[in-house]
Amino acid sequence: MLADRIKEASALASRIGQTIKCRCSAQLSRLDANTDAKDTWQQVRQLTRRSQSCSIVPDNITAQSLNDHYASVSTDESHIPSSLKHTCSSPPTTDISEIEVFRILDHLHHTSTGLDNIPAWFLRLGAALFSRPLAYLFSRSISTATVPCQWKRAFNVPIA
Repeated sequence: MLADRIKEASALASRIGQTIKCRCSAQLSRLDANTDAKDTWQQVRQLTRRSQSCSIVPDNITAQSLNDHYASVSTDESHIPSSLKHTCSSPPTTDISEIEVFRILDHLHHTSTGLDNIPAWFLRLGAALFSRPLAYLFSRSISTATVPCQWKRAFNVPIA
């Protein structure tokens, strides 16, 4: 079951990567042969800018298909809500802001995927969409002085 989900996520990541590659190639191929190097590099920088939002979405990937995929991956029948811990003197009053989470996601380094199989490049591309709900989850965790048990899991693989 998990292997099927990993294959689905891998196929989705591959399709997204291929679409991005094709769109970038198409845009660069429109450059005229007489275009000087400065204009060419300006076009390359414009295509590779991380903070630039891109509204190009493949036809076969919809919000519903992404929602269905992540809903199926994130369900956990063994979820047990954490009880409020009274060992904290008082929870911090400052919330984690959406812009803080956006900046962190936007500057993620290339790493291997975690237990959720979400690659860093996907989180960087979707930073504008993911920052609000993640900021809410982090702030909620701090304000209630609890950490969901799913956040405490780790899967460590030694590298030989």
